[in-house]
Amino acid sequence: MKISLVASSIRPHLWSDLVRSLVGNKVEYEIIFVGDFDVAHATLPSCVKAISTKVKPAQCYEIGFRAATGDLIHWTADDAEYEMNALDKIVLTWKSINDSKVILAFTTVEDGRDCTHWHHLVGGRKDTPAMAPFGVMDMKFLREVGGYDRRFICGQSENDLVMRAYERGARVIQTPYKVFVEHTKKHGGNGGSVFRANGQGYYSHDRSILEGSWLLNGGVSPIRLDAFEPFFEENILTRTQSHTGKWE
Repeated sequence: MKISLVASSIRPHLWSDLVRSLVGNKVEYEIIFVGDFDVAHATLPSCVKAISTKVKPAQCYEIGFRAATGDLIHWTADDAEYEMNALDKIVLTWKSINDSKVILAFTTVEDGRDCTHWHHLVGGRKDTPAMAPFGVMDMKFLREVGGYDRRFICGQSENDLVMRAYERGARVIQTPYKVFVEHTKKHGGNGGSVFRANGQGYYSHDRSILEGSWLLNGGVSPIRLDAFEPFFEENILTRTQSHTGKWE
């Protein structure tokens, strides 16, 4: 079984940490980085594929999904590192469950703190569906669900994907296998994403789309309240689709 890791990225200097953390896994894997970077003269490990484009982050993920060749797909981030043999463990768990509609979630440790309790459709509310910010799912099922919605800019698109998977009978299983994200150390010391800063409002924009699709009168709708808008294949590498912000 092969697993494809996909990350939107503008920080190729972080790639070596992620790659190094995966050394020792026996399962076959590939890492696909997609984003605004220049690696024309870099020597990349054979497991890494780099796709250069200037489109928005959510679209970068969709490009990576479409380029992936694994049996399983895993959305990750360029500032992530994994516990020893994490991929072997997640694939072994996947095989033992034997359910193509299961989404496995890594335990996320951000700046030394386990944030798993927060990862629900409404953050911290366990009465709303569990999310998978670092999730693993069957590639064929991802294709059936439809990938990311083109209205999203930089985040929350994975939560919408998980919700649409729930709509088709999926379940999320939280695993103990850890992924470590050091925001303070790796984001220049500001402790957070540039997409939450500088008054850009990208997070708020994406959150409003997610909530408009799934929350109704304070509750969670079992079916999507608006239409899914997939990315178009035409010009997907060269032209940002739908709302664009700084990518206009």
